[in-house]
Amino acid sequence: MKTTRKTKITVERERLLVISRQRRQEVAWCQTCSAEVDMVAVEAAAALTGLSQRAVFRLLEAGSLHFTENHESEVLICLNSLLKQTEKEISDE
Repeated sequence: MKTTRKTKITVERERLLVISRQRRQEVAWCQTCSAEVDMVAVEAAAALTGLSQRAVFRLLEAGSLHFTENHESEVLICLNSLLKQTEKEISDE
């Protein structure tokens, strides 16, 4: 009689995100969060997530990220929504 063995392998992943104050960042009101939150420019959001700027704009257009525009018409992304989206993408992998 032939016996078979099953081996279960569990892989745990952890990600650490360090946000440097050197990147373009400011505190602003997020309408969706209804709170003052840290906002980052598109370039910083792309660098933080490892996505291209085009991919960040796609997420903005899909409504996955909260954003506002400053007085210079620069798009600023809510860091809270960016972190939630990043966590969601990691858990989907």
